[in-house]
Amino acid sequence: MRKIDLTSKGKGINARRWDVVVLGSARPGLFAAARFTTLGLRVLVLEEKTPATDDVLIQEPFFFGSPNGSPLDKALTACGIGRLERRGLENTELTYQVITKKARIDVGKPMRCASDWVAYGISEREESEELVRELDIAGRAEAEALTTQNIVRAARRGTPSRFKPSTGIRGLPSIVRNVGVELERFFQAQIEIFATDPATLAPEIKSRILGRALSTGGYFNIPGVSLIEMVRKRISKVLGEFREAKGPFELVSAAGHPGILLKERDEALLGRVLLINTPAGHLGRCLKAWDLPVPKVLAEKPLAYFRYHTLNFHVPKERIPEAMHPRAILDSRRLPRAVAISVFPSKENDKYVDLTAQLLTRMDADVQNISIVVEEEIQRFFSFSGKKLESVGHKTQNVWDRPFDIETERNQQNWPNPIQIRVQRRQPIYALPTHGLDGLGAEGEAVLGWRAAEVIAPRP
Repeated sequence: MRKIDLTSKGKGINARRWDVVVLGSARPGLFAAARFTTLGLRVLVLEEKTPATDDVLIQEPFFFGSPNGSPLDKALTACGIGRLERRGLENTELTYQVITKKARIDVGKPMRCASDWVAYGISEREESEELVRELDIAGRAEAEALTTQNIVRAARRGTPSRFKPSTGIRGLPSIVRNVGVELERFFQAQIEIFATDPATLAPEIKSRILGRALSTGGYFNIPGVSLIEMVRKRISKVLGEFREAKGPFELVSAAGHPGILLKERDEALLGRVLLINTPAGHLGRCLKAWDLPVPKVLAEKPLAYFRYHTLNFHVPKERIPEAMHPRAILDSRRLPRAVAISVFPSKENDKYVDLTAQLLTRMDADVQNISIVVEEEIQRFFSFSGKKLESVGHKTQNVWDRPFDIETERNQQNWPNPIQIRVQRRQPIYALPTHGLDGLGAEGEAVLGWRAAEVIAPRP
């Protein structure tokens, strides 16, 4: 990282300083920025461009947790987002439904789910009731672990541990490992919605997904309102500021303060802390394309990148089954993995609804072919008339700031091992790698940002 001298005459560099500069607009960094503001720190979030207004369509469709005490609830509270500011985030007794060719199973209250298994002949009553009890207990233990264990490590000497050890049984209950084929597929479909690589997922995260779904769920019930928008409003309301980097920039430091130098404007944006909130590989390739130095902290790692591929359908209300929950998981053997279904009231016509279908895909996947297969399956399962289908797959033109990309590291089970966030020994430069959170979704990213901010916040 190049050092610049702002005291020399003739340089012509204008400098602005904040307590923290967050580089990128991904969800973990936004939660960190919000937490910084509650600690009384001035924050700049620098992004490539303002996110599109349809980001509600391309974010994770399901949230876990009750109104009080869930990891997401605690993260929002720590970031200064109170009840009145959570407009549109609705908690429901049913988290979602799992829909197959032969069954429609309600997932939410444990015994209701068990009754559905019995009714559809998936398992016997005694086995079903024991399964949901064990999963519910395990899911609660994992939720506690997510908020009480130290999931970040800053590698700073003398930094005390702020978190209590978790209590309760950890990991996937043994009874889950010996179920029938149909029940195993039911569990696998839920895991596929959240995890990029279910085969290598840690047992604790599988337990978190399956167990927390039996508690209670949440989703946004107002079109255009999203978790990201909620956090951004909080940042702007207090001590935060958003700016766009519309041209090339270089990572620099001045007088021990790291930041970036906007090349076209000769303007340095510096912080007492620099937080990299975007995949390091994307940012490093971008600097290289600009013919600018690539710091070692941005060295490309052997990571794979995924994102939620999204299709949008404009559907007559009468074509949606009355018994269908607004959030569902469609499990079809013809699809590469299970699909998350979300139904929103249409903003244009009250006789229609907007239905989105999302599935995790690798960034190098043939999304055109996947879209065709998904559309065929939506038609087959729901028998929509008129074929009024419109694909809205996420088509970002961002180069370095890709907030909806999901990093994953093959054959790594990083949970519950702490995530290393410090990337530069001599400079207060940190990163928020998400590959250690595969399967933890929005809650994991929210907790990562919240806890990271507490660990790295510059002291007076």
